[in-house]
Amino acid sequence: MGDCPVAVVSISGPSRQGKSYTLNRLVSAAGGFPISPGLKPCTHGIWMWPQAVEVQGKPHKVLFLDSEGIATKEQSSQAGSTLVALAGVASSLMIANQAHNLNEDSLGNLSVAAAVMKGLFKSTTCSVAAGGQPPCSPPELLFLLRDFGLDADELTAPEYLEQQLQDLNPEDALDESAIWAKNGMRAQIRAAFPRRNALFLPPPGPPKAADVERLPDSALNPGFVQGLSELASMGIF
Repeated sequence: MGDCPVAVVSISGPSRQGKSYTLNRLVSAAGGFPISPGLKPCTHGIWMWPQAVEVQGKPHKVLFLDSEGIATKEQSSQAGSTLVALAGVASSLMIANQAHNLNEDSLGNLSVAAAVMKGLFKSTTCSVAAGGQPPCSPPELLFLLRDFGLDADELTAPEYLEQQLQDLNPEDALDESAIWAKNGMRAQIRAAFPRRNALFLPPPGPPKAADVERLPDSALNPGFVQGLSELASMGIF
């Protein structure tokens, strides 16, 4: 890659929710990261695209990381969160791929990953660069909310994200200690990812991943194609 700067984009989230296919679309390479129409996952650990991809109009290239799905029966929650954290510390943009709405489980997994990332950054010797910017800094977080959206007169995706990250009122619950714990994980996420965003992405259309991989854009859900265009137009791309 020579002297060309490189931005790293990773994707993580629960298994069987279209992470690899999404990266293949961003790379614009059908048959890139392997996908499977069945229940058995294809990605194990963290896979890296073999070369950085040029981005039109940008001074940098982009390197893509595909992560093993989390929250599977074969994997402990700690192992899944550690995997997300390892991908995150290497990333400029960390895509959290989530089907449907944000729930306490997804926020809990991300908060544990954020805690692991904090420890990894602390244990890494990061000298301050000449411009005063430390080379080790948290990635930008993008929640990619799949197959879920709000009516046009409701919240935008970024507004929805911030709403879900607001502290809960302990006076509204029977168990105040549980609410304080939930507020703690929200605070962990807010602190770990000061740069954060969200995007709704409708389903691509046909249910089988193998079919989707081979279909042209004209045969896919127009909302899905538009959503990918919005994703590709975000700053790093």
